[in-house]
Amino acid sequence: MQDKSESGDSLENYRASHASTGYGEHYSRTYQVGYYAELWRHIERPLLERILRELSERGAASCLDFACGTGRITQVNERFFEHAVGIDVSEQMLAVAKKACVRAELVQRDITAEPLDRKFDVITAFRFFLNAEPKLRDQVLASLAKAMEDSGTLIVNVHVNHSSPLGFAYRIRNAIRGKTVANTLSVQHLESLLNDHGFAVKRIHWYGFYPRTGWMFNSLANLLQLPVERVFAAVKILPRRWAQSFIVEAQRSRQTKA
Repeated sequence: MQDKSESGDSLENYRASHASTGYGEHYSRTYQVGYYAELWRHIERPLLERILRELSERGAASCLDFACGTGRITQVNERFFEHAVGIDVSEQMLAVAKKACVRAELVQRDITAEPLDRKFDVITAFRFFLNAEPKLRDQVLASLAKAMEDSGTLIVNVHVNHSSPLGFAYRIRNAIRGKTVANTLSVQHLESLLNDHGFAVKRIHWYGFYPRTGWMFNSLANLLQLPVERVFAAVKILPRRWAQSFIVEAQRSRQTKA
């Protein structure tokens, strides 16, 4: 039985949640100051760059950034691949992405309704699967599998790990309120979902061991986030699953279900 705190919002609400006027500019501020800005600059972006560089050096030439939003990941992708595409359903988000991306092609489309007519060596999908409801997750993964070259690589991140301190706090809050106020997602649940659509998990990268302390404690995030990350990297006996975030690299391994 699926953990209640790992369920998503309604299908209609999630598809429309990033489309309101001005939302793109509002969302982009998440990565300008505070916890997520520091995490991105010092930990997440360098990790993503290492993954993409390795794939590029092994011959990958094309990359699709699904649900690209304001282009944060697309900007990185276009540095490593000859052909880089960002796709999103939100015109508001893409308007911000166009200012940020140098040469990537940006496309407004719902690929679950209008499939792509080309395939990619690498597909990235960041900050999507945590909050997408189960039906939408399945629809998207089925579409991404069809848009991927044989033995291509899917790179997915989750920014509220089910077993992290924040994930535990969210699950307690959900239980007290009797409804899902904030979602969490476990690596086991994500791996099962990926397997259902023909993807085999190859590597898991845990990061974000310093817990999110909120906007009132930005200075603490600036001061402590990187040192805490280094401690967890050096002390192998500390549980990896305490990390707030993780990235999964999965390879398209077989024909997907219909």
